[in-house]
Amino acid sequence: MCGTVFPLPEAAHIIDQREWIEKKGEEELVNGIPFCPNCHKVFDDVLRPYLYRALAAFGCSDLPLCWRKSNKVSDVTDKRLPIEEND
Repeated sequence: MCGTVFPLPEAAHIIDQREWIEKKGEEELVNGIPFCPNCHKVFDDVLRPYLYRALAAFGCSDLPLCWRKSNKVSDVTDKRLPIEEND
């Protein structure tokens, strides 16, 4: 996302590995994206939950449960953006 090139980028799972394997049976390369460490965190902690809410509001169903909430341990420093959650 940021354009930074790392010799060994981190592989972010698009769908959490456990949830993917439960539904598909085995891991596949299509379920990964190479990111720098910072972009990996942004994808996991910010983009997936926002994508979940936007797609759910659009009417999409059967979305990955792992996208529903951030993987963060703490949100002490987060500033909420004005997006409603559909719980």
